[in-house]
Amino acid sequence: MNFVSFETIVKMFNKYAIPIPKNECCLILSTWVSFAGGYVTGVLCAIISHLANKRVIKKLGVRGLFTRELPLLIMMIGTLTGAQWGFYYAFNVFIGLLSSPL
Repeated sequence: MNFVSFETIVKMFNKYAIPIPKNECCLILSTWVSFAGGYVTGVLCAIISHLANKRVIKKLGVRGLFTRELPLLIMMIGTLTGAQWGFYYAFNVFIGLLSSPL
């Protein structure tokens, strides 16, 4: 899910949120798009994996699931996943595997 949703989210960012054509984006903007796409991907992964944990639902209830643990999990997993994708993209550009923006 991580790879598929990341690619889809980055394409949506490039299509709807970035006013500059994709081929004219600089490295910094492309890295930020990669980080933002990774952050949203991490949020989706955190929500789906958290909702799949029936033990947590039994312990906290549905309301507790969304008010106690999920916000912290979103912040943690979203930031880590965003940083991973941002670093991955910047490193690939640095070593020459990618020459164009996302």
